Amino acid sequence: MVFDKDFALEKKLNEYPEFYDFTELPAKTLTEWVRTEFFKRKIDIDDGAIDKFIELVPASFDLRISEIEKVSNFDFSGMEPRITADLMQKFVGYEKDFSPEELIHSIIKKDHERSFRILDILINTNGLNEIYMLSIISNYYMDLISFKTKGMDSVDNRTIYGKYKLWGDKAKFAKNYHKNVSVNTLENSFLKILDTDKKLKTSMLNSKILMTSLVEDLINA
Repeated sequence: MVFDKDFALEKKLNEYPEFYDFTELPAKTLTEWVRTEFFKRKIDIDDGAIDKFIELVPASFDLRISEIEKVSNFDFSGMEPRITADLMQKFVGYEKDFSPEELIHSIIKKDHERSFRILDILINTNGLNEIYMLSIISNYYMDLISFKTKGMDSVDNRTIYGKYKLWGDKAKFAKNYHKNVSVNTLENSFLKILDTDKKLKTSMLNSKILMTSLVEDLINA
């Protein structure tokens, strides 16, 4: 069962034998949970595909179960039901060259044309929900600002995961590109992200227009 720890205590649910808190779940335990959920659905999955799944799908139980169900329902057309990292990249809605990571990379490079093209593909072609997209963007910016901590470039991967919950391609991206973005830019970007989040959830403004405006603001931050 999956509950916020405080919620579980408030509702006196601590009598249940097992809880998953995705904000604190050790990498090994989370990996095995994902593998087990696919195994229950008679799907074999590579270690690289599990890492890609954890990287791309936000730490939400509902979202992760939903994505696992979607991937598991793929028609393998007589092939062995085995998921690789490349297939996982495709299944969760992104082309390799038009992924959220490529979007953030293009924003950092201040490449307007490519940034808007990727955003258009993610939202209009792949049907990515705007709030989901905003969550992914926010996570990338949090990763970047984490690497602004003094001495982070020399910290080992185990410590980076233990303290900042960063691993694999996410940690590599933040390490490679944090020097291209100033702390001031990151602070301004977070203000834009928070403002967009509020408008998405409380206003009747067009969500696609809000996301387009956010990308423009992030490029100019």
